[in-house]
Amino acid sequence: MAALNSIQWQTYEDLQTTPEHIGRFLTSARHGSVFQNPQWYLHTQEKTNQYMIIAALRQDEPVFASLIRKSWVPGTGFHVGTVQRGPVFDDIEQAISLWGAYETQLSRSGLCAIEIQPFWERVQAQKLRSFLQSRGYMVSPQNTSHTETLTLDLRPAEENIFSNLKSSRRNLIRKSMKIGIQVKPVQNSTEMAMFWKMYRDMCRSKGINFRPAALFQGIQRFSSAFPENCACLLGWLNGDLVGGNIILRHSNIAEYARGSGSTRIANRTPKTDLILWESIRWAKRVGATTYDLGGITPNAEKGSPEWGINLFKKGFTSHQVSLLEPMEKIFNANSYGIFNSLKRIKKSLLKHLPIRLPA
Repeated sequence: MAALNSIQWQTYEDLQTTPEHIGRFLTSARHGSVFQNPQWYLHTQEKTNQYMIIAALRQDEPVFASLIRKSWVPGTGFHVGTVQRGPVFDDIEQAISLWGAYETQLSRSGLCAIEIQPFWERVQAQKLRSFLQSRGYMVSPQNTSHTETLTLDLRPAEENIFSNLKSSRRNLIRKSMKIGIQVKPVQNSTEMAMFWKMYRDMCRSKGINFRPAALFQGIQRFSSAFPENCACLLGWLNGDLVGGNIILRHSNIAEYARGSGSTRIANRTPKTDLILWESIRWAKRVGATTYDLGGITPNAEKGSPEWGINLFKKGFTSHQVSLLEPMEKIFNANSYGIFNSLKRIKKSLLKHLPIRLPA
């Protein structure tokens, strides 16, 4: 464990000038994540001045760090901070020893509250959870992150992984190959635009929200720059796009981040099974030892979109993992109250204002 008197804290307000070894730590440490990598935001977001990084260094090497999104509270000098998939560290005992100093850095940066959305297995992080609760953290009431997921062990040989899939899933993968579906990486922005439109149409058909086209274009740029951390795979049948997915690699974990199948292709065509299998093969090739299927919805109502997603994913693995719930701590209750009130007003207005959807 790093001695506290040997730790130096640094704040990086400009993602462009973040030292390379800080970004590498945020991505590749034991609890690292692409969503903590400054390059992710530099490639996928137009405005990056709302992000900052706070890091604890020992002999210039990071031992604890977090990339924070700051949301301004109008009329005040405060911001609300959100840490997606972090903070990042390698040792829970060390994180506990540094946490008080971390909160001091947060307060100095003008945050009235912080929400952490970690990606730690609940069983492994119980001591940290208890510690955070003792410091006034609560489970976030506005949580939208999944806390249950399915994981697949990638350490066995590829043929053994395949043989352990459900027989129905293996048959659909073989059928996909037989009818001629070809899975290839996205080649350009035109193909990514096609993928986004397919994804949008699928979300509309299921009555669920979808992310903007600009994000998909940014992900395509990121995957081109960092092919070992991101893959965008598309499935084609006779020149038609039938499905696709996006996979991210965080250290030794690969994660199914987003996927969709065409609503224009008959349902009897297996549109996404082979694509997911090829993403598993990609993950194994780039060195991941665990494939995370990107969350499930426990107790989903039978016949609902969430139930269908659960059923699809469980065809690849039944190993369910509980994740630590997102937690938040409030430093300035008045400013945080203003922030939440404005959020509620904005949400209410958006429900009643006409929204022009992209074509």
